[in-house]
Amino acid sequence: LNDPVAAADCLEKGGLYEEALDVWLARRDARRAAQLLARLGRRDEALDQWRLVIAQLEQKDDRLGAADVWERQLGDVEGALS
Repeated sequence: LNDPVAAADCLEKGGLYEEALDVWLARRDARRAAQLLARLGRRDEALDQWRLVIAQLEQKDDRLGAADVWERQLGDVEGALS
């Protein structure tokens, strides 16, 4: 596939999680990496990626999006309010 996103989706569906994760990380897609890491039970690594998502949203002045990630993904209402 010439489409990395479609390829990574295909890898995930085929159970090739590490290979899919490599694609997400290479593309700097922290959200997709965090989702996959969470599904794999790699909580600490997922949290690092979610924090990266939050930082990216805050750089774009998307405070509502960042608060949503704080609350929904990290379960941190206090972080969402800051």
